[in-house]
This record gives sequence, structure tokens and C-alpha cells, in this order.
Amino acid sequence: MERCFLVIDQGGQSSRVALYRESGEQLCLFSQPVQTRHLAVTAAQVTHIEQIAHTKQVTHIEQDAGEILAGIRLALASLENWLEDRAFRVIAAGYAGQGSSCLCWDKYTGEPLSPVFSWQDCRAEDVIHALALTDEEVCSRTGLRKSPHYGASKMRWALDNLEPVARAAAEQRLMIGPVVSYILQQLCGSPAVIDPGHAQRTLLWNIHSQQWDADLLQAFQLQPQWLPALLPHLAAFGNVPLAGRSVPVGAVMRDQGASLFARGKPDSTACYINLGTGAFLQVFSQVPHAPEGLLASPILLGDTASSRSLYATEATVNGAASALPWLSAECGFPVTPADIERALEQSPQKPCFLLNAQGGLSAPYWRTDLQSRFSDGLEATEKILAWAESILFQLLVNLLLIRQQWDVRVIYISGGLSHADGLCQRLANLSGLAVVRHENADATLQGMAYVTAGQPDAWQFSGASTQFLPAADDALHARFSQWQSAMQQWLR
Repeated sequence: MERCFLVIDQGGQSSRVALYRESGEQLCLFSQPVQTRHLAVTAAQVTHIEQIAHTKQVTHIEQDAGEILAGIRLALASLENWLEDRAFRVIAAGYAGQGSSCLCWDKYTGEPLSPVFSWQDCRAEDVIHALALTDEEVCSRTGLRKSPHYGASKMRWALDNLEPVARAAAEQRLMIGPVVSYILQQLCGSPAVIDPGHAQRTLLWNIHSQQWDADLLQAFQLQPQWLPALLPHLAAFGNVPLAGRSVPVGAVMRDQGASLFARGKPDSTACYINLGTGAFLQVFSQVPHAPEGLLASPILLGDTASSRSLYATEATVNGAASALPWLSAECGFPVTPADIERALEQSPQKPCFLLNAQGGLSAPYWRTDLQSRFSDGLEATEKILAWAESILFQLLVNLLLIRQQWDVRVIYISGGLSHADGLCQRLANLSGLAVVRHENADATLQGMAYVTAGQPDAWQFSGASTQFLPAADDALHARFSQWQSAMQQWLR
């Protein structure tokens, strides 16, 4: 029988499972949707966002852990049916997941005790503001900034506000962690475990010792026994039952880390940008340090005695596709990909910009106290353009910081928003670098499969590439300058 590899990709919008040949060819793919609930909380009630489109700040953004698990099981069942009359043997599995989303569950029964708190959820911002440790102290330990987007503050919130969580803690039944730990425990029937990438996004993991940090645990008043056991990215995470066999899960990564391997071995001269729910900019590094205002993240930590550790210097822009519901409310109609493409055909000469604080203003500014603001007198199409360019402008600020220390020669771009040619061309024009879009919607799956298979030299990568070369665009650079000036005033 021909050998193949199983990959699970649990993302913010869907759960996907796929099989890959040893050559790198994708054999099959099955997917199930994941629903996200946006809730606005007032003193009197909780109301769905569809009923309050005018509301500027939505603080509770949740998913259902049982629904996610059921979706993965349905996708795996479809994959098993596909395997029935085919001569393939699944020899190993890998898992890529959304980094910061977390939940509480009963370690013995597997019952979820809380919703899944999305990375976009900032309900516990007060916990972050009250934290005794400074931003510099947190960053020096974790590589990250103090932020309500990460798990620790929401873990503390759940203990303080959800009675089932507090009761489970008192009865020594509580487990808290990222979605990956919950899913693997339920699929494999083994104790909860976690990889470095997901562990870091709890804001409780020390990037230098690669252990849970005692000072951070104390600061958030959390107990280490509530957290999953730590493993490197390449380790024995459990065994998934599949088609009458027990398939070992040998690799687990954050989805953003896995997507970096979609084109094969790391390119030290490349900047990788993913334009999805959030926008992520990454360059590879050999050390767990980053310039001021940026993040340092573990990408691939294996057995340190036999493998090289890879890190990334990273920047995030929160108000990418996650801002589309807000943008639709501002425009008065649901903004579609066609609307975005039409907006990107415009090049207004007047001031046309957005100071984009949706989800919090992230790298390199790190402010959560600001409200988004358009320049005056914009029509709907101009607002869409201003939103799209606000993402690019903030990415460019971070790219300029990175290029002070890295010799970046090319940008590889991926993610749903990258399908807009106008965005890719503007990024090339702004940066002065070639922007290469790999036409592969399964970058996370393919990158995770490549790592799961042991990064073989013979691995073949599917999909053609489209290249966008830099061109002169004086109006675009003028809008960037206007945006920078407005940002300086806004940040005071």
C-alpha cells in the first residue's frame, strides 16, 4: 500500500482535513464550517451583532468547542470513506491550529466549560491593564506584548466570571488551553498537550526556558496544573484512530507558522505576509529576539539535541478581514470581494485614509484605547479603499523596521485578501519589492504536510505563482504620507 500523511487544519472559519502523498501531492480534502458569534455586552443584555450594526465595539467573540470537534470528526469520517476502496496507508499526522483561541474544559470528561474565546475577543482587557508586570517584562519573557488577544487574560476572566470553570478548578478537574489541546485530547484520548507555538500565544510561556513562566502564572493567578503538558513542535502528541488504525500525531504548529513551509524550506531573504482575518508579516530568524515593537515567535522547535530551532520576527495587523463586518456597517451594505476590487481601481487625489483600530491597533504601536477614524468626506467606495490601504500602510511600517536588520529581497503573500490583485500591486509599489502570490488556497495544509513528512527534498509543491513587480505610484505614496501624519496626531 502507498504511504501518505494526514493533516488537520483547524482555522477560524473552517476545519479541514487532507491526505498527502510522500511526493507532496494532495490526495483529498474535506472541510466543515466553523461559526463565530459576535456578541455585544451591555449591563442589561447580550445582543447579536446583526441587531446592533451601529455599535462600534464588540467585545465577546466566541466559537463552540463541541461544534468544532464535531466538524473535525465529520471531516475525518468523510476521509475514512474516501480511503475505503483505495490502497493508501496513513503513517503520520500533523495538526495546524489558530494560535490564540482558547477555552476551559473538564480534564476527565472532556466537557467544555466555556465557549472558545476567539483571538479577536478583548473582553478581559481590564485584566491586562491591571497586570503588575510591565510590557517590557512580559515581552522579555514571552516575545509578545501585553495584549487581551492572547489567552491568559481570558483564562483569568473565565475563572472569575464562569461558575462551572471556578467549580472545576476547586474540584481539581479544570483544564485551560488553546483549541488544539482540547481537540487532540478528545481525538486521541490522551492527556492534554501543547506545542511551543500555541503555548506562547497563552502569554504564559517563556521563550527562553521553553517552560511555563512562574512569574506570569503568578501575575494572572493561574495554576500550572490547569495547563497542558509542554512538548516541542515535533513530538509524540497522541494517536488518532483512522480507518481501523492508530495514526501517530508527530507535528503540531500554529497555522501561521505552518503556512511558512508551503513553498518548502525557509527562505532567509523573504518576507512572508498572510492577509486573512488578521494580517501577519514574518521573517525567519535563528534567535528568539525581535526589534522594538515587533514580536518573536517559535516556528519549529524539535529535539534540541538533533535539530535546528527556527524562530520568526513577526508583526500583526488586526483590522484586516476581521474588520469587514464593521466596514460593512460603515458603508451601509455588505462589502464583497468585488467591492474591494472596484475600490482598488480608484486613486483619489484628496486625503483618503483610515486610522484602523479594529481589534486594537497592533504592531508596532500596540494601543487598545483608540477608535477607528476615516478622513473626512469619504463615500462608501473610498472607505473600502481607505480600509484596504490602512492594512498595507501598517504592514509597510513594520516591513521598514524589519529591513533595518534583514536583507529582504522578495515578499511572498497568501491568504484570502491576497486574491485582490490591486492589494498585491500596491504592496509592491509601496515596498519596492517583488510580491509573489502562490496560487494555493491550501498553504497551511501543504506546509503542515511538508513538516509532518519530515521536510523531504523531493516534496513537490502545487499551484502556480503570480508576480507583482513594483511600479511608480506617486498618489499612493502621497496617501501613505497623509496616513503617517494623521497617525502621529492620533497616537498623541
